[in-house]
This record gives sequence, structure tokens and C-alpha cells, in this order.
Amino acid sequence: MIAVRYLKKNISWLVVFSFLVGAVPCWAEDSQLVLVTADGQRLSESLALGAMLSKEPSVRAKPINMGVEIAGLHNVLPAADANGVWTYASYRWGGAFVGGQFKFNGFIGGVPDHFRIAVYRPSQEKIYLSNEVQTHPLLNRYHVDLLKNGKAVLTRSDTGKAMANAVLGLADLGLLSAMVLVLVTEGMVVIAGVMLLKKKKVLVRVAGGCIAVNAFAFPMVWALAHAGFWFGGLWVGLGFLLLQLTLAVLLQGTAYALLGRFDWRRGVAIGLIAKIAAGSLLFVIGYCVFA
Repeated sequence: MIAVRYLKKNISWLVVFSFLVGAVPCWAEDSQLVLVTADGQRLSESLALGAMLSKEPSVRAKPINMGVEIAGLHNVLPAADANGVWTYASYRWGGAFVGGQFKFNGFIGGVPDHFRIAVYRPSQEKIYLSNEVQTHPLLNRYHVDLLKNGKAVLTRSDTGKAMANAVLGLADLGLLSAMVLVLVTEGMVVIAGVMLLKKKKVLVRVAGGCIAVNAFAFPMVWALAHAGFWFGGLWVGLGFLLLQLTLAVLLQGTAYALLGRFDWRRGVAIGLIAKIAAGSLLFVIGYCVFA
């Protein structure tokens, strides 16, 4: 009953909040990092220059705002076709070679769906042009290897891709749908746990506590997790989420133990199993939604 009153009172806030979280810009995506090597070895030329290229309707003579310009770049780019012409992407800053990599950020209109990298090596007096790669909203690290034959091979680091896809799928699924899945899954696990402990008399009380605690805590976990992913990137977001889930297990376990009047460790065990079950289900559904 407490959970029902809470949801009725706050349903409008939850709906608005769901849309706000979905609209948060991905700051992690706004910074694209490209590690540079030459024949597999870290490039050590501090005066090297880089440019991110995208297909545009017309040529940009130079980068927007503070982007580094590579002289003679357009002389080595492919000719225009029906899909446009390769030219500077719409980033405000980037192209300086710092710490063995190029960093491009401040994109106008978002990061392009596909891009290439151009690298100028002063020691070779040569511009290298890479192949085309596809971007990902939560994967922003790339590697370009400059080869002796004049080619440049660009690849995206897909470490954590499955988790990143699941996170984006859950974002598309929305707060309310995800919360319903969590309530159903954790509720079933809690009911099973109480039955195994032979505590039928407190079943309704503990199950109600599960619904009440999740209805109160899940929107906050959702908000903070999205903030972690969108502003800190995949790994910061996952670390922050793990911390939140640990605290949630302790909170829910304590609530179950108090409501069911059984050992605290058993309450935490039920909370942990419930979180693992709900998290696994959300991961699979989120991955499928994004796919």
C-alpha cells in the first residue's frame, strides 16, 4: 500500500524525470581520443598534426573555431561523390598531438556517424589518410597506426561494447519500463527467499517492503547512473553504478531483515540475489533493445 501511494503521488515526476534523463547530452561521446602509432610503435613527433574528417555536403576550408589546420589536406582527400565530400568534421577543438594522441571535442550537431583521421608527420613531410570507422555513443577511444607503405589503419576500441550496448538499450527502454521489470523480478526473488526461510507470516510485509524500497530508490539510481555514464563515460559510469548497487543491496537487505524479523545476513543475501537477477535481466533486455 505504501508503494502504491508513493507511485500515485509521484508518477508525474517520474515521467518528467524519465524524459529529462533521456535528453542529457553525452559528454563522454563529445571527446574522441585517437592514439597514434607508427608501425606499431608510439609516435614521438610532438609536431605531428591531426584532423578528424567526415562526409559533408560541401568542403570546409579549415576547421571550426580552434581546430588545427593541416596545410594541403584537401589535395589528398578522395573526390566528392553522391554522399558528399570528405572534409573537416564539425569539432571546435582538436588536432594537436599531446601525450601520444589526438583529442577532438566540442562537436556541433553531434559526433559524425563515421569518420576518418588525417595525420601529418613533419619528419616524413607526408599526410596519412586512414580508413573510415563507425562511432559509438559510449565508446570513444581509437587507434591509428601509420604504416611504412603510406597507409593509416584506424580502429575503434570495442572493450566493453556489450555493456555499452546494454546501457544504451536501457536508456531507450525508459525509466518506467525498467522499474517495472525490476519490481517484478526482485519481488519474485524476495517471495521465493521468504518461502525458503519458512516465514510465510511476514511474506506480504517483506514483499511490500521490496516494492516500496525499489519504488523510492530506483529513480535515484537511474538518475545517478545516467549522469555517470553520460558525463564520465562507460567505465566511470559502471564503477559508479556498482557503488550504488552495493549500497542498495545493504539498504534493501537491512529492510528485509527488519520487516521479516530474521538474520541480517539472510536479508542481505536475499537482496543480493534479487539485484543479480534483476541486473542480469535488464542487461539482456537492454542489449536486445539496442541491437
